[in-house]
Amino acid sequence: MPYSDPLPGWEEAYQTWIERQRPLLEAANWKDGFVGYPHVQPAEVPFVPFLKPLNQTRLAVVSTAGLYLTHQQAPFTAADVEGDVGLRELPADVKAANLSIAHTHYPHAAAEADWNAVLPLDHLRAMVTAGELGSLGPIFSISGYCTNAAALCRTSAEVIAAAARSDGCDAMLLVPV
Repeated sequence: MPYSDPLPGWEEAYQTWIERQRPLLEAANWKDGFVGYPHVQPAEVPFVPFLKPLNQTRLAVVSTAGLYLTHQQAPFTAADVEGDVGLRELPADVKAANLSIAHTHYPHAAAEADWNAVLPLDHLRAMVTAGELGSLGPIFSISGYCTNAAALCRTSAEVIAAAARSDGCDAMLLVPV
């Protein structure tokens, strides 16, 4: 399903905000820089009860930790004040030792101590092995620092949703940082 504008007027409000706040964001003054940010507030959030048993569920995973495969994928562009709307698909058998973080807007100590804090694959794989979770589908990482929600929806969100659908996923786990 292609992106449609669910929030008429949001992009105009965003452009006004980013033009006004850009100098503060460039100076890494996050507290003042995000004053007046036009938060996405949909008029309606659909609720669909999930009735499938977890042990029969195929689960896609999305982390906002800005993870990428070291020496194999380009890092996210963390220096851009608007963030990076791109995504990195990670292989199903990805190991923490092969990952790096390119998201500079959060402390990395917890992630580096235990990658499951930002991408709980060890726990999810154990659940699959124990028969508690059906299977794992595609695994994606995006940068949680992205100011342009509409651009993120038109690019990465659509790709992630399409990949999960085509892979037969029943649900998606979003792991925010």
